[in-house]
Amino acid sequence: MPRPLSAIPVPAPVTLTEAVILWTECLHGMGELPAAMRSLSRHVRAEAAVLMRANSQTGKHRILSSCDGKAASGACPLPQPLGLSLITIEPHRARAGSLWSLRDPSRAEADRLDPQQNRWLSQRAIADVIVIVLGHSADFIDLLEFHLPRRMDRRDQEQLENLAQAIAFAWNRRPTGRIARLMSNSPAITRRMAQTPPSSANALSSENPWQLTATELRICTLIRDGLAATDIVSHFGVAESTVRSHLRNIYAKAGVTGQVGLVHKLLDNAPAKAAIH
Repeated sequence: MPRPLSAIPVPAPVTLTEAVILWTECLHGMGELPAAMRSLSRHVRAEAAVLMRANSQTGKHRILSSCDGKAASGACPLPQPLGLSLITIEPHRARAGSLWSLRDPSRAEADRLDPQQNRWLSQRAIADVIVIVLGHSADFIDLLEFHLPRRMDRRDQEQLENLAQAIAFAWNRRPTGRIARLMSNSPAITRRMAQTPPSSANALSSENPWQLTATELRICTLIRDGLAATDIVSHFGVAESTVRSHLRNIYAKAGVTGQVGLVHKLLDNAPAKAAIH
């Protein structure tokens, strides 16, 4: 059986196709996300990249993965992603696959950055920051941010626009539960993100603050651990409609509108986990 491209020890992909294949394989569980991000960074000649999910209402974010080509040399680390600072329209209106640049002459995003971010840009001699909107829901937006040591020319712009469309397409066709797994393994230093302040009680503790039934508690545990609805159907050996009915009851009790919001609440209320490297 041939190995996936992500398993072949090639230093860096040199084409858009190779970079997108690595990214897509990673999203389908056939590769490591940091390796895919390094490949994308090399393709666009970026020094660093950050993948994050942000709450479009509060601005709070959680980093899913990052890579920095100069980290090993002791370069000053990014204090926080620029992300939403570069999107000048309401985040939920930003189209998946759209591209946002710090140096866009029609906007003045640099004026919207805080002093710490501007200081980092200067220290690292970052000439431009590009943010790609991967996708969004009613409350959350997924962004991939590249830090470039040079400003884009017309050819760079065209290449990045093609890349943005391709990786956003793959992102929105990833298997259900992939983000839950990424979030459960994200570094502990990443700030927690939630629509509302989390309850002081763990949702799955013996206190059972959501008043879940025994079956609903088991389903929540499986969702927290990254299982998709189809996996839960197989686990219980019941009809998918039965699991969907349980999920609707759980959403109502948790005060969320869907599985993404439920995952955030379960992870925010869970005991802290050590980062998995």
